[in-house]
Amino acid sequence: MGGRLDLRDELLATINGEAFARTRLQFEPDPIQASLLRGHHHQLILNCTRQWGKSTVTAAKAVHHAWAHPESC
Repeated sequence: MGGRLDLRDELLATINGEAFARTRLQFEPDPIQASLLRGHHHQLILNCTRQWGKSTVTAAKAVHHAWAHPESC
């Protein structure tokens, strides 16, 4: 993508973990990963195969939360 994001993309990345991962982290999640990034879960258990991207999705979700809610850090 490169360069600055427009205001719409900036707002979307703030409220949507999937948009944040795509625009800020250059990560293209598969449909199930995208639904996890969009969701608002207090707790979550992932039962997935090896190499599915559990760590990547969890890290993207954590970074998005820290970026969108700086007061929580």
